[in-house]
Amino acid sequence: METHELPQTMEQRLNEEYEKCIRSFRAARYKRELELSTRDLRRRIEELESQVEFLGNESFSAGCKVVDASLQYSKIACPNLCNKIMLTFPREIRDIIYFYFIGHGLWAPAGSQMLVRDLDSLRTKAVQWTKDFVGASMAREMAETFYRTTKFIFTSSDATAIYRLRLNNEFGLDFLPVSFISDIEYRISLYSVEIPGYPIDPRADLEFLFGFRPGTAITMMLARQEWLLVDDLTFIFPVFQRLMDLKYRIRVSLELERNFPDVGVKFISEWNPVSAQAVIEAYWKKRVDAEEELQQAKLDEQLAIYSDMTWDMPTLIAR
Repeated sequence: METHELPQTMEQRLNEEYEKCIRSFRAARYKRELELSTRDLRRRIEELESQVEFLGNESFSAGCKVVDASLQYSKIACPNLCNKIMLTFPREIRDIIYFYFIGHGLWAPAGSQMLVRDLDSLRTKAVQWTKDFVGASMAREMAETFYRTTKFIFTSSDATAIYRLRLNNEFGLDFLPVSFISDIEYRISLYSVEIPGYPIDPRADLEFLFGFRPGTAITMMLARQEWLLVDDLTFIFPVFQRLMDLKYRIRVSLELERNFPDVGVKFISEWNPVSAQAVIEAYWKKRVDAEEELQQAKLDEQLAIYSDMTWDMPTLIAR
């Protein structure tokens, strides 16, 4: 039996239209309330951001005032303390105190620009470099200690930085750094020797080293392939000999590329070797000793494994 859907009455249609209008009105009102709430939140966020910016400016201003007050106090207190140190302790003890600030054995990077940047960082690290805080005498002593205890590293690609280091006092004091520098490492590049017609003799850059005072310790580092050692060292050694004749302390450091990567040999010669041949012989002796030590270590390892296997044999048989 079929059932037929009765047509909607006028009242039902009106009720449905009314419910749709109610839902639309509620949605519009909710949307409006949401927009107003969002606008209020944005305004509140802007107010809070303005307050944060204001407080930040106030905090920065207050911080600057604290720093200024601290600096003013330091300009009074620090000189008094430094004067007492200068009057109470001998130079040897004062040097120990200076090491605390500047670092004993500091390595300065190669290159004139990098060197200046490193010194700038060191100068601004603390107020101890400023005459207003530590006094002229202590500022000079600290700068002297810095130059005397620092190992400066240079390469032949920036040999002019050596000239700058010797004669330019980066701390603005009235003495030449060359009077106190005592430790130099110079990394030699000999690749130009292999280029036919190359206009610059790599030994020419070594002439900058003669400007340091006699007694300065200079470590000459060669990083090359091992098979070039004899020719390279023989080629460059006459310059080393001239330096030694003028009372410089010279030694040779070798970091060589080899065909035996398992054997790491970092070689440093004795001070003032008598000849290039003496350096070469000492290097080969150290290399042979290193290879023998490596072979012995491998043998000991194999014996230890064999010993463990022999010790466990009764247990294996019992199983």
